[in-house]
Amino acid sequence: MKNFKIFITLIILITTISGCNNSEDIDNISSEGPSHVFLSITKNYGKEEIFNEKVELKNNFTVYDVLNENIELGTEYGGGFVSSIEGIESTFGGSTGVKKDWFYYINGICADVGAIDYELTGGEQIWWDYHKWDGATSANSSVVGMYSEPFINGYRNKTKSVKILYAGEDIKESEELKNSLLDLGTEKVAIMKAEEELIKNRESPTIVIGQWEEIKEIKYIKDLNENNKKTGTYSLYSDSSLKLMDYNYETVETLNKNYSTINSYGQGLGDENPLWIISGKDAESISRAVKLMVESPEKLHFAYGLALVEEEVIKLPME
Repeated sequence: MKNFKIFITLIILITTISGCNNSEDIDNISSEGPSHVFLSITKNYGKEEIFNEKVELKNNFTVYDVLNENIELGTEYGGGFVSSIEGIESTFGGSTGVKKDWFYYINGICADVGAIDYELTGGEQIWWDYHKWDGATSANSSVVGMYSEPFINGYRNKTKSVKILYAGEDIKESEELKNSLLDLGTEKVAIMKAEEELIKNRESPTIVIGQWEEIKEIKYIKDLNENNKKTGTYSLYSDSSLKLMDYNYETVETLNKNYSTINSYGQGLGDENPLWIISGKDAESISRAVKLMVESPEKLHFAYGLALVEEEVIKLPME
């Protein structure tokens, strides 16, 4: 986990400089041409929607410019730090000890620069969320809530290809997800057997599909699971159960059967090649998770991570 130290350093930087649905609108934004972007503003890890609209993009506009044109905005340090949106202000503990702040994501990736320094291109999706946090462990470098953008346009519009890596017998689900991504606009998708080197040294956005009993044998994935506080993941697998957690990584619910998860990870902020892991208790649970992504992708919107129990969809973190 050599990248965790870099990750922690970068989240300190972003909280200093940036504060950093309509499902049909999100899915169709890229068809509107270069003169628009989509701006979404939520609270409490995506659970409360404040603003969600397609907005005009002018030449050389930054994330800051789009905010300033469309909502009530408060800043500090010459505009480099977004301190309030729509009158909702950042807090740094005070008498309650609870920190709340604004974080922003571009196409599902937490930005590595402040809002005043990210120059937008047409079709990008911007998501600002206001939530509780507790130091560097509250960083979420990649989120599932802007699917399928990480695999179509990606961070700074650099996605050209995607890898789907399968474990065990999950080739059928891999093919289904590949065809869906190609239909949505991904340029190239390759399916390969899951191997540690392909996951650890990724050169493109990557999706791993596999039952937990199988993928836990891959050390890189096992380490991600065990270090969920450092990676900003609100679920934790054991050999026999799945724990679902709140923002403070306290267990809210423990599942023992019929569960699966969809989580995403980045090697620090601004990672152009995020890793998504679709895992679960058994083959049926994996199939349900892939089916959700293929047939009901809007159910992922504004989620940091996702758990499924039978047909129930649980957005993470839990409250």
